[in-house]
Amino acid sequence: MFSSFSRLRIPKFVEKAEGTTSRHDGRRWCRRRNEFLQFMGAVIDEKSWRKLSGAVDAVRHTAGVELVAGGDKNMSRGYFVHPALIKAEDATSRYMTEEFFGPMVTAFVYPDSRFDELSR
Repeated sequence: MFSSFSRLRIPKFVEKAEGTTSRHDGRRWCRRRNEFLQFMGAVIDEKSWRKLSGAVDAVRHTAGVELVAGGDKNMSRGYFVHPALIKAEDATSRYMTEEFFGPMVTAFVYPDSRFDELSR
């Protein structure tokens, strides 16, 4: 199950922490349900896997968005898409407006001076 926590608006000063998000201890992110220390289960079906895989692949070829962490995918033993953190330069981009129903979070980093405007 995924929550609707798929988009973030972050003031520029918080971006200094970037880089700490992609660290993990080297274990696989996706494991079988009966293995403990599981980070994420498989997505529901091949249709969902293809939609999410396509969205992650598109990030690599889309101006104004960047894959910060994760996004690996594997269909050899289930429909696994590793959690992905995407950074968007535009709050109206596809990744900030479309719900993907999968392990993807998009962050829009805005200038500190726009905090009051964007928090309304």
